[in-house]
Amino acid sequence: MHLFNLSIWNISKFENDLSTLSDSVDLFVDIGCQCSVVCCLDEAQMHTLANNSVHLADCIVADDEFITEIATAGCITWPQKQQLGDLVLLHDRSIALLEFLTNGSVANFSKFISIVSTQQPYLMPLLATNGG
Repeated sequence: MHLFNLSIWNISKFENDLSTLSDSVDLFVDIGCQCSVVCCLDEAQMHTLANNSVHLADCIVADDEFITEIATAGCITWPQKQQLGDLVLLHDRSIALLEFLTNGSVANFSKFISIVSTQQPYLMPLLATNGG
C-alpha cells in the first residue's frame, strides 16, 4: 500500500518535473512485480466471442439481477455494472457486456462462463464452441 501511494506522489511530481522519470519507472517496475498479472483473453476465447457476438447479444438476458451477479463475482467492475445499469434496452446492455468481457481477463471470462452455465445455460453452446 505504501508503495502504491508513493507512486501516485511520483506521478504527480513527474507531471511537474520531468527529472523524476527514472524514479517513476523504477516504482512502476516494483509495483508490477508485486501485483498479480492480468492476462487478456486467449485466442480461442476471442475467436468464440467474435464468431458468436451477434447471437450472444440477442440471447443474453442482461437484466439487473444477472448484471449484479456477474459484478459480484468480479467478471466486470462496479463502474462497468453502473454503465450497464444506465442502459435501458437489454440488447444494448448485452452488447456493452460483451465488449467488457472481450477487453477483460481470462479469469473474468471463466467466471462469466461459470455463472452463465447455471443462470443462462442455453448460451453454453455459443460460449463453448468457435462456430456457435
